[in-house]
Amino acid sequence: MNKLLTLACTITFLLSIGQVNSSRQPISFQLSKISKDIAVERLADFELTEAASADAEDEKKGELPKFSRSIFTDITLHNAGSWISLANGDRLWRVKIVSPGAQALLLYYNQFYLPPGSTLHVYTEDHEDIRGAFTSVNNPRNGYYATGLTHGESCIVEYYEPLRVKGQGILSLNEVGHAYRWVNNLFPTARGGSALGFNQSDACEVNINCAEGNDWQNEKRAVSCIIVQSQQGQGICSGTLINNLREDCTPYLLSAQHCSEFVTANQYAQWIFHFNYESPDCNNPNTLGTLDDDFVVGCTKKADSDDNGGDTGSDFLLLELNEQPPADYNVYYAGWDAALTAPSGGVCIHHPEGDIKKISEYQQSGVSTSWGGSSPGTHWRIKWVISTNGHGVTEPGSSGSGLFNAAKKLVGTLTGGDSFCSSPNSPDFFGKMSYHYTLNGNTANTQLKPWLDPDNTGTTTVGGKNADCFTSITHPISSKSSYEIFPNPAQNFCSIRFTEGGKKNIIITDVAGRNVMVQSTEQSQVSIDLGALTAGIYFVRVNEHCQKIIVE
Repeated sequence: MNKLLTLACTITFLLSIGQVNSSRQPISFQLSKISKDIAVERLADFELTEAASADAEDEKKGELPKFSRSIFTDITLHNAGSWISLANGDRLWRVKIVSPGAQALLLYYNQFYLPPGSTLHVYTEDHEDIRGAFTSVNNPRNGYYATGLTHGESCIVEYYEPLRVKGQGILSLNEVGHAYRWVNNLFPTARGGSALGFNQSDACEVNINCAEGNDWQNEKRAVSCIIVQSQQGQGICSGTLINNLREDCTPYLLSAQHCSEFVTANQYAQWIFHFNYESPDCNNPNTLGTLDDDFVVGCTKKADSDDNGGDTGSDFLLLELNEQPPADYNVYYAGWDAALTAPSGGVCIHHPEGDIKKISEYQQSGVSTSWGGSSPGTHWRIKWVISTNGHGVTEPGSSGSGLFNAAKKLVGTLTGGDSFCSSPNSPDFFGKMSYHYTLNGNTANTQLKPWLDPDNTGTTTVGGKNADCFTSITHPISSKSSYEIFPNPAQNFCSIRFTEGGKKNIIITDVAGRNVMVQSTEQSQVSIDLGALTAGIYFVRVNEHCQKIIVE
């Protein structure tokens, strides 16, 4: 028994999981007599011609293509929507948001606080597209948040608030992304119908679970499709979780600097990272289903090349996710090699056009070159080869994706190029890992090395790692702790009273060692919502102390 308790309290220093609880359906779905009349907020008309003009300017300047542009709003719990009081005193708030002609909607918040026990869902009227439940564990650090993409020109936002926390919720939806192209082919691109989104990449692309991906099943788990939020609208990039020399599962993600142009610090908190967005086999699925359900919201920028997208450097962007990807996402932290050796073969794993995960192969050595021309030796020039199931290339949305060498280590990130299905032998250009490492500048915010080698070991390569960092630091049940849990056993709620001041990181795990709840506080006492947990034994770690709690 002692061995089990020690394992269950095996925790890393990482502040982690604010997982979306997709098993909790909207409360209204369970109420047969609830009114179907929902207050409507119709957004300002979207000017497609203005968007097209902005797209032309983006292309002229070489900026990240947008598939969605923002309509600014002021929708709160107090000035929009309608409230319904339930028989037990709980309340339900709903609003229907409509932006005529939109292929999809993306909701962005500048204030977002869900009190314990409350839930938030965003869904389409046919209930085919449901985001949530978002709960108190999803509360962002700075109030800025995003709840993902729903298809179609309308969606319903539903907030449920228990009586015991009445009036405590805060929601301010200040921006709605109106997706006007590339989610489906209603508005085909100039390249003749290629469109961003599910099943919309070009026909020559190869799914990651075709034979070409058999030897890359670990590395694929590191790859994410990113919905970028910026001052100019929303775009798509790819990125890769990357290991560091401490191998402590710090959730660093590597992408391209040009993906982050015109992004404010607050907007990084609204980036959305989709993992495991892939076909289960070699075929393109007919329906999206749950393929895009695994996502994490928010990040902070740690470093970038500060080079206008590769004009004078290697075009890299290093992010740290605000949430550790949940254990059931089964992510992987890719290895890397910052040596100068040219890669002689390998793959790129990416999300072209924001589609499901694809793989492209190369067999010739990368050629040292540059992207902008002013600094030599910043990029690898790569040409793709035909394979069993296609001729993988890159497309918009692939930007920032990782180039792996034959040793399955990252050696570059995609800036751009001329490869298309119509010209698959044209080259693409990847910023070198060796240049990212120390050569874009002299400070930590322009280099990878300070983050990937924080102990300054001088090592320039590391292998990949499963997200099994629970095994790195063991904390047995503490005989003396700096906090008290009551009541214990508990049902829907418990409280934690602290005997020490300062900031406390609270992490709750189940008996398998999986994080189920995380929050931070500087208060002397906090209330913990246990409503989402099934009955059983859990372990509460606060800083260096670990205690057991029974949930009934």
